Amino acid sequence: MSKSIAHIAVLLCASGLLWSNGALAGTKKPHKAQPARTEQVQVQVNDLSERFIDFYNAANKPGVTETQRWKLWRTHYGFGAVPPGQAGEAVAQAMLADAWPRYPAVMDRIVAGYGGMRPSPERQVRSIADLLKLNQPLHLRITAYVGFLEGNAFTLGNRGEVRVAIPLEDAPEHRAITAAHELTHAVHIALGALDGDGAQSVAAIAISEGLAMHVSRAVVPGARVERYVEFIPGWFRDAEGMQRSIYESIRPQLAREDADTVGRLTQGHGNTGLEREAYYVGWKIVELWLAEGRSFAQIARIPPTKMASEAGAALARLLAKLPPRDTSELKL
Repeated sequence: MSKSIAHIAVLLCASGLLWSNGALAGTKKPHKAQPARTEQVQVQVNDLSERFIDFYNAANKPGVTETQRWKLWRTHYGFGAVPPGQAGEAVAQAMLADAWPRYPAVMDRIVAGYGGMRPSPERQVRSIADLLKLNQPLHLRITAYVGFLEGNAFTLGNRGEVRVAIPLEDAPEHRAITAAHELTHAVHIALGALDGDGAQSVAAIAISEGLAMHVSRAVVPGARVERYVEFIPGWFRDAEGMQRSIYESIRPQLAREDADTVGRLTQGHGNTGLEREAYYVGWKIVELWLAEGRSFAQIARIPPTKMASEAGAALARLLAKLPPRDTSELKL
C-alpha cells in the first residue's frame, strides 16, 4: 500500500506533495466514465500513459545519456509524487535513474493505460460511496500516471474537487488495494469529515487512515492483514508487540496538529521508535469500532471536533483489553 498510505502532504500522499511540470494537457484522450450507481459521484480521468510513452521512446534511443534522459523526462512528462521545488527534482532524478532499467518489465501495464486497470477505479469508488453512504457531491479527478515503480497512490484536494493519482505500472493486486485506500480518502473528504487541504490532528490522521485501510479490505477482500496496512515488511508484527507503549504514548498527542508531532507519528520514527504509529493506532481503533457495531458510514461522519475525544476513548477501551502490565522485572 502507499506509504501515506499515503496525505495531503502528510495525511494522504505517501511520498509528499505532487510535483508536475504543468497542467495535464496533451494527455491521452479523456476516458469516458461509466454512469455511476451513486449519482453523487462525478469522475474525470486523465490518462498520462501516452505522455510517458512519448518520453520513454525519446529517452530509449541509442546514445541518450542519463542526464539527457532526465531532461527528456522533465520536458515530455514531469509528473511525480515527490516534494516540490529543487529538492523534489533531485529525488525524482534519482528515482528515475533507479527505475529506468525496470520499466520494460512493466511496459504492458503502461501501454494498457487507464482502460487496462482491473478492477476499474470508477467501479471501486462507486462501491466505496455506497459503503460510506455518500450523500454529498464528489467531483473526482483520477490521474493514471507512471511513477518510479514505488507503488505510490495519493490523494489531494477538497470538497470542490478531489484528485486521486494511481500508478499504472504497479502490480494489479497491490494497485487494487492502494486505489481503494485512496478512493476512500476521496469519499471521506466529500462527506466533509476530512479536510483535504488543511492541517490535520493526529486523531484525524489515525481515523482517516484506519478507515481507509479497513474499507480497502472490505472492497478488495481476501489478502493477509499486512497487505492492507504495511509499507515495510514486518511492521505490523512489530507494532503488535508494542501495543501498550504505542497506545499510552500517543493518547496525549491525539489533538496535536503541529508538523513535528504529525511528521514523527506518520512518516518518522514515533514515540516508541516505530514508524507510522498513527496508522497502527488508526487500524486498531477502527477495528474496535467495527467490532462494537459501528458502520463504516458512521465512522466516516465523526466530526473533526470530536475525533480526538472519540479516539482517546477508544484507546482507553483498547488498553483495558490488554493483559495487565508485567511488573515483575521492576521488583528488586
